[in-house]
Amino acid sequence: MKRFFVFSLCFAVLAATSGCGLVYELFVDPRPMGPISRDKDVAAAIQERLLEDDTVKLLDVTAFCYDGDAYLVGEYVNEDQKTRILEIAGAVEGVRSVTQYLFPPLETVSCGITDNLRIDAQVREALRQDAGIWSPRADVKVVQCRVVLLGVVPSRAEADKFEAQAKKVKGARSVQSYLKVLEK
Repeated sequence: MKRFFVFSLCFAVLAATSGCGLVYELFVDPRPMGPISRDKDVAAAIQERLLEDDTVKLLDVTAFCYDGDAYLVGEYVNEDQKTRILEIAGAVEGVRSVTQYLFPPLETVSCGITDNLRIDAQVREALRQDAGIWSPRADVKVVQCRVVLLGVVPSRAEADKFEAQAKKVKGARSVQSYLKVLEK
């Protein structure tokens, strides 16, 4: 009983000081808190520098980081912008590698913002409803109706389940998985 009280108290303090979203992530991410925190800081630094740079600040690019490996997902207008995005991410302290999943804008609007939002919501719902997935540990980003899965999962079997659920979503052109399996 005493352990439960201490655990509850720690949970309440964490929730009050860092927000419930971060607390939830700490409980579902299979990694220790230190690497999770560093990765969040690196992704935030990349995102901040992208927003500060006049060449790329208005682009739809999202930065993710797992174990020092940065992932950039989104769209760019021209090659100069793409090059600048990669330069910015690579220059952030703590980045070991940069993987890009960036596309030029579509010439015809065959997949718009509402399509991306619908697909994103359907993927997240499919993951939530899958009884074989303990909790939706993956980050999901949809760009040009392409689903990108990112994050750290405890096993290859769980990563396969994430991918299978995403592939079932109608309208998803492709599924790219950057899920990392936690090495034990």
